[in-house]
Amino acid sequence: MHCAQAKASEIQKLIEHQIRQLQGDAQHKPIAICIWGSHGIGKTALVKSYAEQNQIHFSYFSPAQYEEMGDLVGMPFIDSEGRTQFAKPQWVPETEGPGILLIDDINRADDRILRGLMPFVQNQELGNWKLPKGWLIVLTANPEDQNYTVSSMDEAMLTRMIHVEMIFDIKDWLDWAKSQKIDPRGIGFVQNYPEIINFEKTTPRTLAYFFQLISDIQNLDTALDLVYLYAHSALDEQAANSFISYVQNQLRYTLSPQQILEGNSFKNEVEILLYEQSGGGQERMDLLSLTIDRLINYISSHEDSISDTGLERIKSFLLIPFLPGDLRLHLYHKIGFLPHPKWKKITENQQIGSLILELL
Repeated sequence: MHCAQAKASEIQKLIEHQIRQLQGDAQHKPIAICIWGSHGIGKTALVKSYAEQNQIHFSYFSPAQYEEMGDLVGMPFIDSEGRTQFAKPQWVPETEGPGILLIDDINRADDRILRGLMPFVQNQELGNWKLPKGWLIVLTANPEDQNYTVSSMDEAMLTRMIHVEMIFDIKDWLDWAKSQKIDPRGIGFVQNYPEIINFEKTTPRTLAYFFQLISDIQNLDTALDLVYLYAHSALDEQAANSFISYVQNQLRYTLSPQQILEGNSFKNEVEILLYEQSGGGQERMDLLSLTIDRLINYISSHEDSISDTGLERIKSFLLIPFLPGDLRLHLYHKIGFLPHPKWKKITENQQIGSLILELL
């Protein structure tokens, strides 16, 4: 489904504007906001932290947990006049706003529940009860065109709300992590290794879980076995290994892909620094290997944006004299599998080819 794309900070402005309208005009009819995005990107955390930071009421509802319409409408009872009424379910707020009702993972709900929610999303009422004044409904959903088990929402449902797709922004996440008092060692790691977030097993959410698990370990390097176990339990192999290397390197970072691909003087800005960090390619093979893995991950996910200057600097990287042969071969083979024709400028380079032939 096509919708506007926005960073977390921009989505917060949408919510803030709606809340302000509700406070300024008692007759204003709130329009629900549906936030789409990949798993673990921080949709739920965004809404919850906004409510906490602005000291407004917050209520949470996950319709995927319910199977019957009675779970939505509430339990029936006979009132004093002998009429059937429905008691509000527990998730329905009682106090007036400003407040946010978060309907989380809306399209993971059963189709019957989705249809039952249609009038509620639009009119904020269901059966004989309604939301108190001043409440905004915010929904979250996973994309329907990706590998998620979701229920499709038809146009009748979609047109009862506005839609925005949340895109990941590292600065927004770092600001959120600091506000939530995430372990500073973890924040520093993500700040220096942003490319590890791949939205498969390593997401902003799993990183936050991992950093919470190790937050009470004062000296990570003396508890490396436990840190290793947690890292490989919560994150993918590349991210876990990167964090372990980060700890072993006394929480110092290796050269980033951007440093390698950008700048004026490759020799002064990359080669000399890499030599110093790795001990001439002999003492710290782990750092060289991590640097190359980071470079491979970056160029694989940013293939279209690699400039001619970037290509020339990758050539220079492959020609670094102290680069161990197995790492040179590893990087060369990974580049050879990239589909864009521009990579032939590297794989068909005569000087690089001669070095590779010596290794075979």
